Amino acid sequence: MEKNELVDVAEFDPFTLFIKKRMEYITNNKIKVIAVAVFFLAALIVASFVPMWLEKKQSSSFVELQHSLRASAEKEVLTKAEIFKIFQPVKEKYKNSKAAGFADLYIARNLYKIGNLKEAADFYLSSEKILSGYDMLSEIIDYELGCLYFDSEPSKSKPYFEKLVSSESFLQEDGLFYLALAGDEKSLEKSAEKFPGGFYSELINEKILIKNKKN
Repeated sequence: MEKNELVDVAEFDPFTLFIKKRMEYITNNKIKVIAVAVFFLAALIVASFVPMWLEKKQSSSFVELQHSLRASAEKEVLTKAEIFKIFQPVKEKYKNSKAAGFADLYIARNLYKIGNLKEAADFYLSSEKILSGYDMLSEIIDYELGCLYFDSEPSKSKPYFEKLVSSESFLQEDGLFYLALAGDEKSLEKSAEKFPGGFYSELINEKILIKNKKN
């Protein structure tokens, strides 16, 4: 994050220190914040879909998935071996089913949490392929993939955030924020204009102030 305009300014004054600490907090806690927020949202989605799916032949696959989710919730952080042991039964018994798509998603999140980014990305893509018929889930996966690449390979994160912005996704504000954070001035301006009282508005306004100071 050293190259980020938000922290790389000429003078190191109290204002700059405040901005730096704010950005360090977001960076250091990003995975935890994303995991909690998206887990809650995905849980709501699963809860809304399960009654419909329970009426079909695939109901048993979601019973299996529920067992896996309960097992995964018993520990805050799982090892790679534990992750696969918990979710593999769903994938093996119900290959290419919607439940298997959710299993891939949860495998990806848990791998992401322990820093195994390459394999996490593979499982995100597998999940997105299976769950492609559900726009909201695809948007969540694009967002998580963008966050996954943001620190390690920023150039790979850009297409995912741009997709959220162009599609008017419910995660559009987040997409604009990360594009602005990466130095895209158009996204910075659009974020300030479209979400003046949004979740990231204070940070966006602070970044604009720094930009104006430089100019």
